[in-house]
Amino acid sequence: MEDTNLRVVEVIGFRCPRPSSTNFSLGGLRIDFHALNTTALLSLGTEAETQSFHQRLINNPSLLGVHPFYLLLFIFQERFGTWGEWFTRQWKVLTDVEFATGMTAKEWMLRRADYSMDQPPKSTKVLLEMVHAAHAELSHVETVMKSAKRFGDGAICAIQHLEETREMLGLPTLKKKERGDLVNRMKYVVSRCEAIDDTLPELKEQLDGQINVVFGLIAQRDSRSSVTMAERQILISELAAQDSRVMRIIGILTLLFLPTTLVTVCVRMISTTSLVDLDPLINWVAWLSASVGLTVVVTGCLWQYDRQTAGKRQSQQLKEDNAICTCTMLLEGSQVLRGAN
Repeated sequence: MEDTNLRVVEVIGFRCPRPSSTNFSLGGLRIDFHALNTTALLSLGTEAETQSFHQRLINNPSLLGVHPFYLLLFIFQERFGTWGEWFTRQWKVLTDVEFATGMTAKEWMLRRADYSMDQPPKSTKVLLEMVHAAHAELSHVETVMKSAKRFGDGAICAIQHLEETREMLGLPTLKKKERGDLVNRMKYVVSRCEAIDDTLPELKEQLDGQINVVFGLIAQRDSRSSVTMAERQILISELAAQDSRVMRIIGILTLLFLPTTLVTVCVRMISTTSLVDLDPLINWVAWLSASVGLTVVVTGCLWQYDRQTAGKRQSQQLKEDNAICTCTMLLEGSQVLRGAN
């Protein structure tokens, strides 16, 4: 005996992918094949999205009476609005970075009023953080768009399966126009997801280029810092060498006059104490001879010392020349990098 009370139902569970700043949209539908009575359990990402979805249901009550899968269409449309805003924010971040680096042709740049920030950051550290964050977000956008296309394709397959099952059960199905309208609306949202997905490779290429530009700016900044440090080091070396020369001259003059001073003091002491009565001429000759002799000895010692330290001075001069050469190379590299940028 045929059981006329047998009811055929279909249960559908779904999850819409989420942007990085919201939660998943989860839900389940229990559809009665005979009367198309539907029980839905939904959990949307944010309160604003929930209110917007509720308003969409209020504005389109007749469509829900046509087919229960319009509920999936409304969820898909509502979620796509969130995805579109998210994708737009990432695109604006890219334009902000391009404006800050100045590496985009004028005909490709938006008007200044269209940028999301009043003052784009000039710090390379902030720019690097921005481009890496945007790169991660765009990678997530790509994953979300692929999941969104699978969601739309799955909803279309579910519509076809429901209609085929109702036809097998001998139940009335949607009119061709009504079914085509529902499927085409779903396909339209899928096509918009595909359009975003097709744009992502171009944006990621632009973002990779901006990452390279930021790294170039960082290298240029480090090069300038190195050049400044090298210039300061050269200046310090020159000042130290100048001080060393002054001290050396003072030391040489002191040593040259030291013998004469010593002899003068000794002669003065002898004359004052009157221990020995010397003839003035002899006194003068003795003073001159002792002064000249001791000066010659001191000069010879200084010459010998200078000869021994000449090698050390040449080594120090070679280091200074190498520092100057390094500074020159850094300056040339900085100019080349500045010209390339």
